[in-house]
Amino acid sequence: MRMTEAEHFRRIDQPVYHEELAPLLPPRILDAHVHLLRRSDFLPGVDPRKLKTTAPEPIAASFTPRNLDAAMRRLFPRQDWEAFIFHAPYTVVDIERGNRWIASVGRRHTNLHPLMIVKPEMRARELDAVVEAGRFVGLKPYLSFARPHRGETRIGDFLTRDHLEVAAARGLVVILHIPRKQRAADPANICDVARLCERQPTLKVVLAHCGRSYGPWFIEQAIGAWRAFPNLSFDVSAVDDAETIEAVLEAAGHRRLIYGSDLPVTLLRGRHLCVNRHCFFLTERPCPNALSPPKGAEFPMTFMVYETVRAVLRAWRKRRLPRQALGDIFYRNAARLIGAE
Repeated sequence: MRMTEAEHFRRIDQPVYHEELAPLLPPRILDAHVHLLRRSDFLPGVDPRKLKTTAPEPIAASFTPRNLDAAMRRLFPRQDWEAFIFHAPYTVVDIERGNRWIASVGRRHTNLHPLMIVKPEMRARELDAVVEAGRFVGLKPYLSFARPHRGETRIGDFLTRDHLEVAAARGLVVILHIPRKQRAADPANICDVARLCERQPTLKVVLAHCGRSYGPWFIEQAIGAWRAFPNLSFDVSAVDDAETIEAVLEAAGHRRLIYGSDLPVTLLRGRHLCVNRHCFFLTERPCPNALSPPKGAEFPMTFMVYETVRAVLRAWRKRRLPRQALGDIFYRNAARLIGAE
């Protein structure tokens, strides 16, 4: 007989937290990768539950500050927490309205630090004014807004000179989700990220999902070129492979590794799988874009976000880093980027 949600949480999830995670987690967490969204910010006639995305299941119709607070209290009951927040980066969202809401959330909640979704067509003067009014601490460009062209998307197609001008002048964080099928291993991405960091040495760049490296091969192809840039950091959101995280720690050091969750999607129970350089989701229950156990089988899994924390702790142990490094990874490294250390 299948466990109820309450039984699963008590028998599977809570032991993971109390036995594996809580003894090592620092008292404060700053989650550098959280999406908040409201149903009312989607364009008229759009049902977010019917959107095709690369996530394992349709996106939530909403994930508000109240939902986030409830999730964090449930996931990490012993930790005080903060978060970098931004809207869902989809073309079917009214981005301007969504950004205004995110800014208002940041004003009302001192533990929530707002980042702005940016489009390629935004010019520096307009962008600067919105950043000033919204008190944004960073920018979140995204490949779904890339200018159309033939061939695979390049970073410059959605992160423009105007964006970079404002980000550098104001000391903003740029959380970058890199494009292309080979992810961090793509030669174009390796070159583009290196050029970006070299030409803009004061720019604070964070590669989301360790450059979309859900398995070690991807980051191993790039980290040799990227390790030289102290203004480049790596967030571990949705990364649950310890070898991937260890590769970053070995090459770049723990002060450039940043904890992030990618909530709300990582509230799902499951994890990533990388097979022969292809990445898949494995989820406990059937989801449209994921592998799952056959009907009738029961493979108890825990939250994807717990799998990320597990992977960080495993990599930390293997590198034999001091306990202080966990405080850096889970809080201080992100706080330093926004002057809140």
